[in-house]
Amino acid sequence: MITTCDHDWVIPKIPPSIPAASPQPIIPQELIDIIIDYLYNDTHSLRACALVSSSWSGRSQQHLFSRITLAGRPWPDKPKSRSAAELFLRLIESAPHIPSFVRHLEIIEGDIFEYDRWLGRSIPVLDRILPALTNLRTLHINFSGVLWSDVPGIHTFFLSASKLPDLHKVTITSFPGVPSWDTLFTLFEGSNVAEICLVNVTTCTLIHGSVPRSVRIPVETLSLSLESNELWRLSSSLANPLCVLQLSGLRKLRINILYSREMKIVSKLLERLYIPSFQAIEIQLEALRKQSL
Repeated sequence: MITTCDHDWVIPKIPPSIPAASPQPIIPQELIDIIIDYLYNDTHSLRACALVSSSWSGRSQQHLFSRITLAGRPWPDKPKSRSAAELFLRLIESAPHIPSFVRHLEIIEGDIFEYDRWLGRSIPVLDRILPALTNLRTLHINFSGVLWSDVPGIHTFFLSASKLPDLHKVTITSFPGVPSWDTLFTLFEGSNVAEICLVNVTTCTLIHGSVPRSVRIPVETLSLSLESNELWRLSSSLANPLCVLQLSGLRKLRINILYSREMKIVSKLLERLYIPSFQAIEIQLEALRKQSL
């Protein structure tokens, strides 16, 4: 659930129309840009800067809309209230220049209560938003435990995301019931995605039907925080020469280890894979450290 204040923070409001700047501004544009860039993470100050004049508004909006979080309805107790996705779609339709500013998009499903769930109903809206985000660099979707089968159209949504030319990193969190790892990875074949982060993702089977063979994904960084059985399934899938995930160019592997038995799975994974491009392997042992205390 998000409050009205949080909602304003998530989707910045466009300031009213700004009158044209004077032909000879008192402050040089270069200095204005430096000031605004210094305030890149201060939303309230950026909104104030956007109200000064047209010479201040453009740069301010670039920072204001660089990161967008869509997290459900501002008033969950009002069933007819618009979701954050619907409000953002309305915004970019009224201001077509805004989508080009978005570099990072985070989508967060509601919690375990049914009335807070919104993602499954909003895929058609997201399908209209995504193609406009031509400069998107990172996409993070937190499904909050919603099953793959309960999000109609998610397959098409991921395919649309993979077509974004500048999309570099995709993070998928708390997503159970994925048909298979191959099904998930196939969605990003032929894309420019170089970093994939998987957190608490679970699958139904190792192989799900026939997987189309096409361009493999040149992943450079793979981050995993999975249950032991899923880590084993994934390692078995990656060892398969027909796996759609291309790891020949992998440079960095990050793995979060929750239990000591998972170290054996990691060892098996590294034994099976021959990756000459490897530069770094990071293994998070925080949970093991707590167990020993």
